[in-house]
Amino acid sequence: LIYYAVNSFGIILFAYFMRWISVQSGSWSVLAEILRKYSSMVSGIVNGLSMLLGAGAVTVFFLKETPRILLPDSHKKDIPLLLLLGASSALCLNILFGLLHITASSEAYSEVADRQFALPLWAGIVLYGLISPVAEEIVFRGLVYNRLCRQFGLPFAIIGSSFLFGIYHGNAVQALYGFILGLLIAVLYEKYASFVVPVLLHGAANICVYVITSDISLSKELMTSQLCVAGGVLTVCLFLLLVFHKEK
Repeated sequence: LIYYAVNSFGIILFAYFMRWISVQSGSWSVLAEILRKYSSMVSGIVNGLSMLLGAGAVTVFFLKETPRILLPDSHKKDIPLLLLLGASSALCLNILFGLLHITASSEAYSEVADRQFALPLWAGIVLYGLISPVAEEIVFRGLVYNRLCRQFGLPFAIIGSSFLFGIYHGNAVQALYGFILGLLIAVLYEKYASFVVPVLLHGAANICVYVITSDISLSKELMTSQLCVAGGVLTVCLFLLLVFHKEK
């Protein structure tokens, strides 16, 4: 609740500032025109800062709940596989949703996507590939998952945190996508007990989707059932390898 309150406060404060500055004159009107011209960039920056403020407000609680931040040396060799798993799972789900016309049928998702992809590529990668994964994982795995696990046990924590992670995104398409991805992230977080693991998975998934979807021609070329199946098989194999592999 603290995260949502601080995050929302930052966004609302900026909205009021934009409304106030729009009725000013002189140099303020010049600033207002600049902000309107680069509204997508400014909105992305404000969104990112609001996420960081919200995450910062709950950092103390997060540090108390999280057993370990970084991966031990013995598990660092798994980082490339974790990144590949995040990317392959996101690619597979997005192609599947596209082939089933799930994304095209959601007006709410289309509006969100239009705002997200209005950002320059580099800004989108920073916001959705770095800031968003860190802030959201602090809340949903660092806090929600750990507390649910302590209070209600592992199965409830995996499902409950994934459900809330999906609902957080605000529309049916991203809710379903977030729930499925959340299940994968939660299981591997439990396996490695390191906060960096969900951040790596989440970041790789977001960057993969953002880079591909920002290029319309590339996105259309990749929208094939063959690639969807290949991505699904790769995802399952990587997931099973990482979950069941034991150190010698």
